[in-house]
Amino acid sequence: MTFEFKATRTWPFQVAGGGAIYRPTVGGREYLLLHRAPRDPGLGETWHLPKGTLHRGETLEQCAARESAEETGRNVELEGYLGALQSRWTDERGRLIDKTVHYFLCRDAGAASGDMDAEHDRVDERVPKSVDSSSGSL
Repeated sequence: MTFEFKATRTWPFQVAGGGAIYRPTVGGREYLLLHRAPRDPGLGETWHLPKGTLHRGETLEQCAARESAEETGRNVELEGYLGALQSRWTDERGRLIDKTVHYFLCRDAGAASGDMDAEHDRVDERVPKSVDSSSGSL
């Protein structure tokens, strides 16, 4: 049984690791984004970076590399820590959950031994056209 740092009845916290995966290009970099088709009627598609729950005995770096490979089907080499995003929500049982995802800059290191997970329907490459420094948006 794998122990994950997920919220439980007595532990309202989740800890996760993820990666911003890039491939070098002639003009710079392209980033890999995961696509998920709408899960419920009325909801739109989503795009996001790979991430997942930290397992017992795993470092944040190991978690980010494992989740990146599982979700994209690509191996990665971590290059640096980007920072953390924190979110808070109330789950279906009314519990307040705090989640922290630690992200790492990752270079695509080639195909992993398995396919991408079934949670997503494709991986797309995107080249940022510009960065809006006021919002941090690509």
